Amino acid sequence: MNKSSFFIAGQHAVIEALRNPNRKVLRVFLTEDAKKNIHRKNPKKNVLEDVKVYFKSKKELDKYTSKEQLMHGGYVAEIEHLDQPDLKEYIKIGYRNYKIDVWPDSFASTEEAEGEFFSKEGKIGIKGSTIGSAHGANTILHEVLHGIIYQYGLSEDLKEVKEEKIVNTFANGLMTVFVDNPWLLEYFKDKVEVEHHTHKVNSDNKKIHQSKI
Repeated sequence: MNKSSFFIAGQHAVIEALRNPNRKVLRVFLTEDAKKNIHRKNPKKNVLEDVKVYFKSKKELDKYTSKEQLMHGGYVAEIEHLDQPDLKEYIKIGYRNYKIDVWPDSFASTEEAEGEFFSKEGKIGIKGSTIGSAHGANTILHEVLHGIIYQYGLSEDLKEVKEEKIVNTFANGLMTVFVDNPWLLEYFKDKVEVEHHTHKVNSDNKKIHQSKI
């Protein structure tokens, strides 16, 4: 796999990548049924026209998705990263700001760790090599969930193994929902921006009122 590319899997994710004019799709791996379905869903345009297509069995496709434990359903694609959005230096969880610490891969405490939550140090660590991919986004979400559990006082109620299982379940589940329903993130973004604007206006009005007293 090229350094600037990564694999995605699943019908919705692959078809949306093929439809996106800003996304460079390098290779597509499909079952015969998946190819037919893509043509059915895109009758006015051959979205596979300029893409290298390889036909595989579902068992053969498993090797592309086993590491991330993604469900491919007969659809896998290798795509280039879009321009990488900058991560903010801090993320607020509850009342506390946690520093996002992007490290070289060698900084992880274990070879398997993609990210870590450090409650005492007040930071979240993530491997720099993953931040441009969906896997990296999953890792950040995973560590944020650890932060929520800690920040809202649930850590004492959960054993470490149980907490990790809960966090894994919700991080993987939420990422799957977001991938399958990209409109949902846009909906959340719109509502959050409205709430943020309303909160800012109310806060500014309160300051003006206090200054007049």
